[in-house]
Amino acid sequence: MWKEISAIASAVTALSFIVASITALKSMWVNNRLRRTDLLNALFEKFFYQSKYAKIRKHIDYSSKHDDLMKRLEESLINHNKNEEDLEEKCVDFFNFFEFIAVLWKLKQLQIKEIKYMFEYYIKCWIITLIRNAI
Repeated sequence: MWKEISAIASAVTALSFIVASITALKSMWVNNRLRRTDLLNALFEKFFYQSKYAKIRKHIDYSSKHDDLMKRLEESLINHNKNEEDLEEKCVDFFNFFEFIAVLWKLKQLQIKEIKYMFEYYIKCWIITLIRNAI
């Protein structure tokens, strides 16, 4: 009789361990998704609602082919034009933002599809502009 009770107790313990493990994994998965959502929300707010990147975004959104911005930036970088230092800093900040996103992707904190959903337009615009001006 004690063997049967011991076997039942072992089975209940094993079942409890399995249920607890599944619950913990599910909770961990949900918490991870919430953290990722919070991170994406913070990046979205920083990029779209703070004025730090507004000037560069405006050039990308409204400037035809972004030539004006690229010419001004190129002249500023080559000649160290004091009048354009603000533009240089804004561009550096803009690039640093995307460098930070790349680091988050490399650390597996963000997935490439999440980056594409939020920032693909701006990334493509900059790449196209840089290639066009390099030719």
